[in-house]
Amino acid sequence: LARRDADDLRMAHAETALAEIARKQGAYDEAEVRLTTAADRYRAVGDDEGLGRVLHVQGTLAAQQGDYEGAEQAYRDSLAIRQHLDDRAALGSLYSNLAIIAEYRSDYAGARAACERALEIRADIGDRWGISVSQNNIGLIYILEGKFEEARARLTEALHLSREVGDAWGIPLVQNNLGNANRDLGDVQAARAHYAESLAGYRTFEDAWGLAFLFEDIAVFAAGLADAVTAFELLGAAETQHESIGSPRNPAQEQELADKFAPARNALGEAAVDAALARGRQWSTDEAIDAGLRFVRAIESTSTD
Repeated sequence: LARRDADDLRMAHAETALAEIARKQGAYDEAEVRLTTAADRYRAVGDDEGLGRVLHVQGTLAAQQGDYEGAEQAYRDSLAIRQHLDDRAALGSLYSNLAIIAEYRSDYAGARAACERALEIRADIGDRWGISVSQNNIGLIYILEGKFEEARARLTEALHLSREVGDAWGIPLVQNNLGNANRDLGDVQAARAHYAESLAGYRTFEDAWGLAFLFEDIAVFAAGLADAVTAFELLGAAETQHESIGSPRNPAQEQELADKFAPARNALGEAAVDAALARGRQWSTDEAIDAGLRFVRAIESTSTD
């Protein structure tokens, strides 16, 4: 029996690891099957730690597919297990995930409260990587609330910590958000520089989820600078990234983008908008990154001429 349990446990660990790989590649059906199998094995051998981990990943998988109710339930089920085990590192991560769900529902006060709880836990255990993630998430919430100076301060700290711990995934993410904060503060050159760094980072550490948001954010930047063609081309490229991993925008994001692009759409006309979107959708990831870099570098060139 002990040998059978040990084999089940090893297989559950393997299924969980493979599910994470599948999730990151956008193979959501495969990830769900593997996670369900792993959960059954963990329950069979009574491994609560493993089950809590699976539920955590299932929450993230549901969130990426737009199932926020399912994501919150999985996260809270995992939270209950992790609280029983006093797994504080996992608790910090789960509060951070719950904050993202609240953010998607436009509950910014709830999102910030969850982020602050995650930050408190991570600071208490000295998790510098986790602190950088929490600072980034709080900065993002401040952007959504229109508190751009507060956002820039939090994000600057997050970037410093991400570099300190060598977080290859976190650095381009924070650079993207710093681009947004500076864009909304009207600091065109700072925004340009951060977007360029984010694009370069994602070229070496490709992440369709992150790139979808980055292309959208630079598209908003372009629209604000009256380059409607580039704006809609990058928006088309963002749609391709979303589709490649089966991760649709949530309704709040859709409405926000529609509002931000309305002036550019009216100025360009529907036929030209459709053509620009179509061009962007046909770009490869590298082509879209190159287009984004050309745009932000052109801003630098124009400003120094």
